[in-house]
Amino acid sequence: MPSLFYNEYGWSKLGSVLMFDWPPPVGFSYCDGKPAGDGNSCGPWDDERMAKATYAARAGWYEKFPERKAADLYLTGESYAGICISAATRTLVFPPAFD
Repeated sequence: MPSLFYNEYGWSKLGSVLMFDWPPPVGFSYCDGKPAGDGNSCGPWDDERMAKATYAARAGWYEKFPERKAADLYLTGESYAGICISAATRTLVFPPAFD
């Protein structure tokens, strides 16, 4: 039976990868608790809502792993993420107001 083990040569000593699959219902994300659902229970998504969700998720990450806050941060994406990354990056400088 496979089991977890410590890899002393692991790259994770040098950094972390935090991946978001935004916005629902794209990729493997869904909102209504039903993976086969159409995702419309998520409500409407736009770039601003995505940026706020990304900011909140990133803030939660830093809360859980405060030692990572001092590390360099690189944001990347593909396709439409060119728009999403720009919106998420703005939240680093101008944190969003939450309703």
